[in-house]
This record gives sequence, structure tokens and C-alpha cells, in this order.
Amino acid sequence: RTTIRIRFEDSQGKDPGEILEMVKKAIPGAFAVNTLKSGNINVHVPSQTLKDQIINRPDTPGFKILKKDYLLEVPGVPLKTKINKERNADNSELIHTIYEATKRLVLGIAFT
Repeated sequence: RTTIRIRFEDSQGKDPGEILEMVKKAIPGAFAVNTLKSGNINVHVPSQTLKDQIINRPDTPGFKILKKDYLLEVPGVPLKTKINKERNADNSELIHTIYEATKRLVLGIAFT
């Protein structure tokens, strides 16, 4: 994947064409951009070599190159999980199971 994720201060309210023109000044060879809900921008470049060069150079003023992608595991509870819904129900065993599965992912988590 030859995309670079950047944070660009002046991108709010601009369409992708305008953003691409501004990005090309800092990242020559950029041919497409994709704006994300977070406000970050994925910039597509033609080769891995160019991507590596851009990531390893100092940041351009106004552009912050985000150098790492972080994989996240979002724990969830399947919909078919049996939850006791009665008044004064005891779901402590289920809560303990969820806690044990989550604590290895999120250090220092506490259920109250």
C-alpha cells in the first residue's frame, strides 16, 4: 500500500481537488487524496521508494506526516451472549470473563 497519512492544518472545508494541489507542493508525485473523518488525509504516491523517502524526511511546515499505522483490536461481546436480565440478576461470571479477556489488551483496565 503506497499511501502516506498526513495531518494538514488547512484542509478543513476544502474539496479533495484543492487538497491535492496543496499536498503536491509538499509531496511531489502525490496523485490522489482521501480525507478521513478524523481530519487526517491519506495521500497516494506511485511507489514504495517515494513513500519511504517522504516518511524519512523532516516534516514540511503545515504538514505533519504520521509515520506509523497502529493496528487496534476492538473487543466486543457477541450478540448471542446470554445475559441475565431479571431483577437482581447476577452476571458476575460474565463480567469476570469479559474482564479477563480485556485486561491483556488494555493494561490497567478496571471494571467497577
